[in-house]
Amino acid sequence: MTEHTERAAKVSGESIGLDPDDPDFMSKVLRDAWGAHIPLRRGATMEEMAAAACFLVSEPASFITGACLRVDGGGAGITF
Repeated sequence: MTEHTERAAKVSGESIGLDPDDPDFMSKVLRDAWGAHIPLRRGATMEEMAAAACFLVSEPASFITGACLRVDGGGAGITF
């Protein structure tokens, strides 16, 4: 999302995790194995990913800029 003002540009993004409803992304076996390592034990739903994007363009997020909102169930913190 990018918003231009007279003096600056507001740029924020969303880093999404695994979509458990996307069978083309990876096999169920691999998806389940990966999900077992995510602290919330599952991938984000499309609704959860969309809600995060809607928040970033909402008035309550109007002062947030340069942020990357992680919607990954804590997956960014895992190491293999």
